[in-house]
Amino acid sequence: MDLRTYYLRWKVRSIAYFALFRDEYPPFGDGDYPASLALESPSGARPKLSVALRLIYAIPHLVILAALVPIWVATTLIAWVVIVLTGCLPDR
Repeated sequence: MDLRTYYLRWKVRSIAYFALFRDEYPPFGDGDYPASLALESPSGARPKLSVALRLIYAIPHLVILAALVPIWVATTLIAWVVIVLTGCLPDR
């Protein structure tokens, strides 16, 4: 595995930690952690047309993200404030 793979795996783990999905801090490297990322190497050549159209395909995704990310940030900040004020994580 290369550095990009390690980085992406650690990024998924750290986002899970900072979004309060997990309580324990993520390990560096390939240690065990409940939040994980499985990557597969692409096999064969990719069609050039689908590669060129990816920017157009990304527009609806980016519009939805522009709406959801502020909501996610607000709920995460509210959860952090509740945890700091009460001193414990609420039961699920």
